[in-house]
Formats: sequence, structure tokens, C-alpha cells
Amino acid sequence: MLAPITALASLLFFSTGAGASTLSTTTAGGNGAAGAMFDVSASTDLTISALTSYSYSAASGGCAYEIYTTTSTLSSVLQTPSAWSLIASGTTAALTAGGSWGVTLSSPIAMTSGSRRAFYVVFPSCTVQYTNGTTVGAVYSSNADMSIYEGYGRSYSATFTGSTFSPRVWNGTITYETCAVPTTWYRDADSDGYGVSTTSQSACSQPVGYVATSTDCDDASATDNPGASETIGNGDDENCDGAETCYLDSDNDGYRPDTTSTLASTDADCSDSREAVSTDPTTDCDDADVGDNPSASEITGNGDDENCDGAETCYDDDDDDGWLDTSGDTRASADTDCADANEGTNLDNTRDCDDNNAAANPAQTEICDGANTDEDCDSLADDNDTSATGQSTWYADSDSDGYGNRSVSTLLCDVPSGYVADSTDCADTSAAIN
Repeated sequence: MLAPITALASLLFFSTGAGASTLSTTTAGGNGAAGAMFDVSASTDLTISALTSYSYSAASGGCAYEIYTTTSTLSSVLQTPSAWSLIASGTTAALTAGGSWGVTLSSPIAMTSGSRRAFYVVFPSCTVQYTNGTTVGAVYSSNADMSIYEGYGRSYSATFTGSTFSPRVWNGTITYETCAVPTTWYRDADSDGYGVSTTSQSACSQPVGYVATSTDCDDASATDNPGASETIGNGDDENCDGAETCYLDSDNDGYRPDTTSTLASTDADCSDSREAVSTDPTTDCDDADVGDNPSASEITGNGDDENCDGAETCYDDDDDDGWLDTSGDTRASADTDCADANEGTNLDNTRDCDDNNAAANPAQTEICDGANTDEDCDSLADDNDTSATGQSTWYADSDSDGYGNRSVSTLLCDVPSGYVADSTDCADTSAAIN
């Protein structure tokens, strides 16, 4: 079994920090196999961030690759799979014979001064380029920071049992930086100085396009980062605090009551209940009533300004008796209720038979009067209305002498023909006696 995988992800087109250095062997080629194995030693604390290798043969469809490392030296672990850790794998682009391909390690390899480790670069189905050497373990290339040693070529075997060829010199370049512990840098795609935690790179010095912070909540927008000022009610969490301050729309009708009322959202948008954005209109005249806003239809005579135009259409009650006539006549109110003079509401009773007379409506009592007014609006007046009150007693005046007979009388509003108000005639058959 191989050792646990420490870093499988890698980039074929790689960038390095501004302080990166390199150490190369040779590009002479002349030989190749599925893999090349070699030792590296450090003369100072350093971090290996990338390797560039060469293909011995062309591969138009690219080649799958694997890169392994171990803290042991080659001679002790040539056939010990468990000693090796896979640190990169993937597929190259199309390759030409002698063409190079580079891999940036997603988790760079740190080496302390005086340490030594081995690398194994493998093309399972293609051929890695190397050059015949002189002695396994001999230093082939070195500088003040590190040395690369002659090693082995190897045919592919997933169990590390493939044939070995020695001595062989891996053709390639190691990119490194001199530090013991690399810094984790985070991708800053929008160049606002804040990176995202999902894309990172370890390096001793800062790579281009990367920063040290990982607190950006939207790396596609330079205006969204922890240092930005929050804009109220735009549904965008500019300052990356995970919340948004929204404008208020208490009745959720799409209209705000003013330009200043706000509430704190429980998330980063402004689409929840009672939340509004800056583009919502600010012309709601009653933010507690979803039925009142500029797009609502006005209801006549209910004392409510539904369409928020600052006025109300009321019913006519010209005599202010609380009863409306049956015509449904209306009038424009000077305010938003229907409580002023001559105004009626849709709750007021109808059937006022005389809207110019407050004493005439269905709630009134019919009263005998000289004008025969229909006070109770039942279409009957005075003697034609059996409910009338205030009738007078009239006495028969058979002899037309102006004096009536007490024994013959009637109770009516209006004096009937042949009757008088007097009741003192003692002989109603003789006009000469009274």
C-alpha cells in the first residue's frame, strides 16, 4: 500500500512567488522509461513548490502523471510502496518529444537544512526523459541551497516492482523558495486585497494574484469584502458579515413607507418577510395595511385612502343625518376620511328619501304636519301612514254651522270634509241652533 495521499491536486500551468529559485539538472535526454527516481538534499531551510520534467516521446493526447516523495533515501525504499506518498497526479497537455511539462504542488514540500528525501516522477503510459549517469547517489547538480543526485530509471508498476535502470539523471527543474514553513496564500480574483479560502497556494513569498487573507465572501466583486461599506437594502452583503440591513416593508406589499426605515436581515439578501430593497418605491401611505399602496384600487366611502393619493371619494349625505339616498351620489373629500360635513361612508344606511332634510330618513317617526312630509321614508305620509303620530280629533258638523257634534268624531292628521275642530254643537241638524 502507498502512504496516505497528502496532496493530489496540482496545476500544469504554474506560477511561483517573487522569491522563487530553481535548480536544474540537464535536458540532454538520450534515454527514458516510465519513471525517474532521484534524491534531493537541502543545505538551508527551503520549500519545493514545483517540478518541471521532460517527455522522452511525443503524446498528442497528453499523458497521465504521478509524482511521489519519501523522506527516506532511494536505496532503502526502491520496492517499498508504503514509504511513498502521492503528492500530485493529473494529465498533461499534448507533448512533443523532449517537451517539458510543469506541476505546481498544491501542498509544497518543506525541507530543513541537512535533510534529504527522494522523488519519483512517473508516466504510467508514457516515457519520462532522463540521461545516463555515472554513479547512483552522486551529486549531479547543486547550488548553495540544494543538491540533486543521480538515481534510477524505472518501468511502471503500481506496486513499485518494475525493473530499475541505473545510474540515471532525471531531466528537469525544481522550483523552490528558501523558508522552512511556507505561507498559505489565497486567491484574490477581484484584486480587492481579500482572498477566498476555497482556492489557496502555499509558498514562501506571495504569488501573483494571491493574498494572505481568506475572508472575501465574493471574489468576483471588488466591492464585496470585509473592508467595504455596507449599502442598505441592495440585497448584497458588501462587508461580508453574513447579514444585510434592509429597508422596511412591514405589510409586504412592495412599497416602503419612507427612505429611512430599516431592519436587520437574518441573511445576506432582502427578500424575506418585511424586507425591502432600495429600488422599492417609498410611497406607501400605510405600511401596516397591505391593501393600501399606490397600485391599490380605491374603495368609495370606506374612509381609507387605498391608492395613497392623499384623498378619498365619499358618498353624499347632504343633510348629515347618517343616511344616504339611493342614487349612490359621491363627492371628493378634502382629506382621507369620510367624516366631514355632507360626507357619508359605505357603512351608512341607504334609503334616505330626502337627503336635504335631516328629519326625514327611515329612522324617523312619522309626524302629522301641514306639508304631509314622509318623515320615516316608507312612501306614506300623515293620514296615509298608519304609524303616524300627532293626529287631531275632528267632530262632525252636519249642519255646516262651524260647530261640531261631540258624539260623532274621528282621529286624523288633516281635517276631513264635514268635520270641524269644535265639539260644542247641541243640535247638529239645525244651523240656527249652536
